[in-house]
Amino acid sequence: MEVVYFFNTEGSVYITEFAHSLLDRPKSVGPYVRSTYILHYVLNGTCHFDGFEANAGEAFLISKGKLHSFKVEPGYRHVWAAFDGKKAAELLQSLGLDPYQHAKLTVSDRRFADSLCEAAIASVKTHEDVKVAESWLYAMLSLLSEPKIAIATVDSSMITAAKFLEQHYHRRITMQQVADLMHISEKHFCKQFKRQFGVPPQEFLMNIRLEKAKQLLKSTDLRIKEIAGSVGFSSQLNFAAAFKKRFGQSPTAYRTK
Repeated sequence: MEVVYFFNTEGSVYITEFAHSLLDRPKSVGPYVRSTYILHYVLNGTCHFDGFEANAGEAFLISKGKLHSFKVEPGYRHVWAAFDGKKAAELLQSLGLDPYQHAKLTVSDRRFADSLCEAAIASVKTHEDVKVAESWLYAMLSLLSEPKIAIATVDSSMITAAKFLEQHYHRRITMQQVADLMHISEKHFCKQFKRQFGVPPQEFLMNIRLEKAKQLLKSTDLRIKEIAGSVGFSSQLNFAAAFKKRFGQSPTAYRTK
């Protein structure tokens, strides 16, 4: 498990922890009582929570001050953030949630939620990355089904841009093309995107491409060159270099392992 702690108690809603874990053994958590709210998003596997099950592509909220426990199996992978603040309960209520009850949550766009998580995992490394973690929290909350009000912290135009990148990662698109579609300059687009998600759009797109490539390496017999082209790389050489830089091994070694 990788946990980043934030020395942060300012603002109406603030984040105190951001974490990512991939389990290689069964694990039982709790019964515990937490002093903050926690939003979990499940990337792989199933969380057997006391009262419900949350599967890949679903989220759940742990209410603060309320006893909880859950069990997970090897291969379970999730991202979570702990948050609190004098208006945290009000924020949850605005989304139609009871801040005093644990809840399983439906996410409106699983593919986009996965991409947001991968970008955050790659970016949140130290306590100085609190803005990135906060962006992840607000963006994920904005994807909960049928929110009753918009979350002001989320820039809807940047959400649209991120979804565009997620949908067209296989094409050799440029940031100028995306900026043109949004009728703003490339410089302004890149600045606003990084402010919202904590990473430049080029890095966000690279994260998506490499995660999609990992999936293809695991689930298909496509040649490395074919995978490179399928996820938007101009050459097998460029793909292999980017893959090794991110994951520490070549695509061939990853597939073999």
